[in-house]
Amino acid sequence: MLCLTIPCAQVSVGQNSTQKEIPVLCYHNVCSKVSVAGDLWIDAASFESQIRSLKDSGYMSILPDDLYSYLTMSEPLPPKPVIISFDDSHAEQATIAAPILYRYGFKAVFFIMTVTIGKAGYLSASQIQELSDEGNCIGSHSYDHPLVTGIEGTALKWQFYQSKITLEKLTGKQVLYAAYPYGVWNRQAVDTLRRLGYKAAFQLNGPKDMLEPLFTLRRIITSGKWSGNTLQSHIRKSFKSL
Repeated sequence: MLCLTIPCAQVSVGQNSTQKEIPVLCYHNVCSKVSVAGDLWIDAASFESQIRSLKDSGYMSILPDDLYSYLTMSEPLPPKPVIISFDDSHAEQATIAAPILYRYGFKAVFFIMTVTIGKAGYLSASQIQELSDEGNCIGSHSYDHPLVTGIEGTALKWQFYQSKITLEKLTGKQVLYAAYPYGVWNRQAVDTLRRLGYKAAFQLNGPKDMLEPLFTLRRIITSGKWSGNTLQSHIRKSFKSL
């Protein structure tokens, strides 16, 4: 029988009425060229165009620790903050996306599926460590990307426990943030993540849960078809408090 060591629970706190909802962008595949751009695919030139547009419009990237401090302790943020996140651990996130981000002074959070580490086309252990060493945040995207509403108990704990300890051994840093596979969550998943020592978690574009705002942080999937101006339009529409 699997035995998991569970840290003490952490308390989830809500946003106060004066806080803005900070935009969080979600990317997946960033490739040199793509045959069909869409929600999961963007070519390098289009990605750079979107990042350049953010930079030119005064956006500054922040990381989950910054967002957590803002939401729980009202720590100040830049005037136009944005979190850039990546799911699914594709190797091009390190070889193509990261250098573009650095060119414009941005950092990101990379949510890693640990089952893929070292497999062809996916991030290697050394690439993950390098991303962390370069000042990016490494988060959990579970072990092998199950729908959390379809598992429970020990199986659910294992997905985020194994991922957490594997990534912490790789980076030498705590892994405190997670992204739900497919952006789908339930209360059991929230309770499990909290017991495992995670501080917050990201869904996709469902409504924020008022009882669990830190564990239902919203993201929008960016499209490879969007121009920089279109991206900013979607940010304004999706995060209306900005």
